[in-house]
Amino acid sequence: MKSLPLICLIFCCCFNLEAQETTPSNKEYLFDSFTDGKALLKNKRFNQTKFNYNCVYQELHFLNNGEDMTMDNNSNIDTIYIDNRKFIPHLNRFLEYIPVNNTVLLVDYKTKAVPFAKKGAFGIATQGSVQAIDANQTRQQKMGSTDNYVYKYNPENTYYLLQNQKRKKFTNAKSFLKLFPKEQSESISSFIKDQKISLNQVNEIVKLLEFATQAQ
Repeated sequence: MKSLPLICLIFCCCFNLEAQETTPSNKEYLFDSFTDGKALLKNKRFNQTKFNYNCVYQELHFLNNGEDMTMDNNSNIDTIYIDNRKFIPHLNRFLEYIPVNNTVLLVDYKTKAVPFAKKGAFGIATQGSVQAIDANQTRQQKMGSTDNYVYKYNPENTYYLLQNQKRKKFTNAKSFLKLFPKEQSESISSFIKDQKISLNQVNEIVKLLEFATQAQ
């Protein structure tokens, strides 16, 4: 087992994923590639490296000497900053922390990998008469994967409004509207329909929250 004296002081329990490529290129990951960031520890020290977040397994990844590592214990982490975005620990994963007017949106990213085609020769996937190159083939081969499918990725995020230190959960428009008084929810519902707001898109939820909280 490799000795990681510095990084283990910060990420006290992690797995070595050296077989993975360091440039994920699919919706399994939150970022298109490993991105500069820093970890603020509870002892107020910082550590800088490159990060990415696997939304299928809800794992935070980071690079150590070019190797892909995943964190297994976030108990000593206060905050992770990645490319001007902020993430806070939640159970064994991380939530994105997005201030909006007088509230905070917390995003628990979750993506479901759904097989939609089988791979043929040379990583070409066939679905009916349609063919597609599997971008994950190289990574899967290196990891010794026997998976013979190409996947599409469906978002299954959970969201929270943080108000007065209380988290209010919502996953869709119906549960979002329940967080507001009836007289206000009617105008919010109209806004969702008029603006064609999708609650699968975080930027659209931010837009919705800006409208819903502007008069509060």
